Amino acid sequence: MDDPRSVPRKSRKTSDAVMELQRPVIVSRQNALIKKARSLRQKKFRERHRAFLVEGPRTVVELLRSGWGVSCVLCDSMETAEKSNSCTGWDASSRTLRPAYSVRSDVLATISDVATHQGVIAVADMPVRDFSQWCPPRNSLVLVLDGIQDPGNFGTIVRTAHALGMDAVLATPDSADCYSPKCVRATAGSLFHIPVFVAPAMELLPKLTREAFQTVAASVEGARSVTDMHWQRRVAIIVGHETEGVRPGTISLAAETVRIPMSESAESLNVGAAAAVLMWEAVRQWDTGMGHISRSAE
Repeated sequence: MDDPRSVPRKSRKTSDAVMELQRPVIVSRQNALIKKARSLRQKKFRERHRAFLVEGPRTVVELLRSGWGVSCVLCDSMETAEKSNSCTGWDASSRTLRPAYSVRSDVLATISDVATHQGVIAVADMPVRDFSQWCPPRNSLVLVLDGIQDPGNFGTIVRTAHALGMDAVLATPDSADCYSPKCVRATAGSLFHIPVFVAPAMELLPKLTREAFQTVAASVEGARSVTDMHWQRRVAIIVGHETEGVRPGTISLAAETVRIPMSESAESLNVGAAAAVLMWEAVRQWDTGMGHISRSAE
């Protein structure tokens, strides 16, 4: 057999990845690793282990590229080597592989929360984020989620916030868990690129006010139309519960209210759509210099 040290460095990367997946296939649903991964579908175990699940080749690859902490990657034993190798977690900086395990398809299915799993699931580390220690940039746009219940909505909003260049997403504790499988899936990898902080409204809004943020709550009875707002150097846009909107107590802590003009026959907008409109208009004014200060200003 050829000495593995003689294999060119570029080739060894793929060879090592293939060797890593040639471990004995995990075939038992009672395997300790499988049981732990399966438990992460529940919030109490995610919090206990400080870990969560990331499913699907594209999202797992995005996770690995982001530099986020990863405990292990579980791959369907029936997948092709090429597809599996792309998700084994090669760390180019340290030239090491994160643990990658080959799992029988029906066993992997017990971990997934969708009807048909996508062939690869990663166990990612849950970061520790303390909102009280957060230091926003001088010019900053953030989004506050006040009691958003649906994890799909939460994830979509995080994805949109990332796409529009928001600096952070802040959520109240009674909002959906951003590390639930459905929410992680809905973020399409954006969760790994924009910080999400969780804290009560009574902590979020006072700190934002102390940090000189213009706090603006969305409301169907908002005092100003979104197109009439003049966004300041630091802006916090607040959106609320899918049916009840931003709570009165939270609105009372905000400096201003804003509405989105709609057709008279329309009752309301989906919270994800409303958040997108508000964020887009704030970013548009910043980027065109129509607001108080442009995003690029120092």
